[in-house]
Amino acid sequence: KLIEAEKTIIAEKKASESELKAIKAQMNPHFFFNALNTIQSYITTNETEEATSYLNKFSRLTQMILEMSDKNWITLEDELRMQTLYLDLQKVRLSDFDFQIEMNQKNMHQITIPTMLLQPYIENAIIHGLAHKLGPKRLLLDFNIENNRLKISIKDNGIGIEKATTINQKNTSKNTSFATKATLERLEIINRNECEISVETNEIFDSNKQSLGTEVNITMEIRYEL
Repeated sequence: KLIEAEKTIIAEKKASESELKAIKAQMNPHFFFNALNTIQSYITTNETEEATSYLNKFSRLTQMILEMSDKNWITLEDELRMQTLYLDLQKVRLSDFDFQIEMNQKNMHQITIPTMLLQPYIENAIIHGLAHKLGPKRLLLDFNIENNRLKISIKDNGIGIEKATTINQKNTSKNTSFATKATLERLEIINRNECEISVETNEIFDSNKQSLGTEVNITMEIRYEL
């Protein structure tokens, strides 16, 4: 009976890994779709220099994603290299956009997190929050260690959840909500088999109940590269 139970656990883990890879394979085309749309818009408006610059950075990012596509977990160092390149691409596309990455402790770079975990939330912050905002657009990625847990905050000063939801309801594109759905499915599998990861999304308000943007808080146990 014990051997049969072990075989069942191994089979379930293999099935979960296959499911996880399938979801990751779906997420990547979604990301590529958005980037290629940007390149297409540059070409359509004859902005060849911008198109070339964007394409060069996009090809480097694509190579990075392909190298990581077979990995379920990557180091924070690799994740931040990838996200910095992605956000640099957004600085080309969005006017008056800037981002900041902060860490409250040194030697955090070898901590590992699930591959492409942050991407959908960062992408949502830009596409749904910041892209619709007038004036300065800011994104803060904050990494903290508290009580032996990694806490990641993704904060934007965009239009907020309520306004973004209203705009999304008018958008018939199925790509709009796909990344979030796929991420929730991934988290369910990871929580079931590897470690507990919690995600909380909140709209930020000032004292007059005016929206200041959105914050996503991700909390997980600390894991290091083996």
